[in-house]
Amino acid sequence: MKAPINLDQHNIIDYAFVATGLTAPAALNFPAEAVKSIAAVSMLSFSKDLNTRYRYSLRKKIPIGVHMVGDLVVGGAIAAAPFALGYAKKMKPWQLALQVAFGLSAFAVVGMTHPRSEAGREREKEIPGELEHVRSLAA
Repeated sequence: MKAPINLDQHNIIDYAFVATGLTAPAALNFPAEAVKSIAAVSMLSFSKDLNTRYRYSLRKKIPIGVHMVGDLVVGGAIAAAPFALGYAKKMKPWQLALQVAFGLSAFAVVGMTHPRSEAGREREKEIPGELEHVRSLAA
């Protein structure tokens, strides 16, 4: 079965992920530690997105495969932050569940991104097999 998300769509989803990470926690009255940690990781993700070799970026320096691994790291960091940084007990159960689900959504997006979309055909020639490798990590 062909993965339903192409690289251009993935690119747009990345920017929506950052915007959500920067606005939703404060709007939903998350504890200050959650707002700050999600914002910090979201800004790191934004930097990665702006420097990735895909259509809507400023500097096309980061290979797509490395970018996808970065997405997994970002998602894992957001999902684990309440426990790793010790603020899980300050959160309402729905806030905790939402933060973990938000982080894990990055894994879903990577897993559903098609490595041979039109936007990625040229990039894939540069480093053959990198996206298949990253998708196997997310599976």
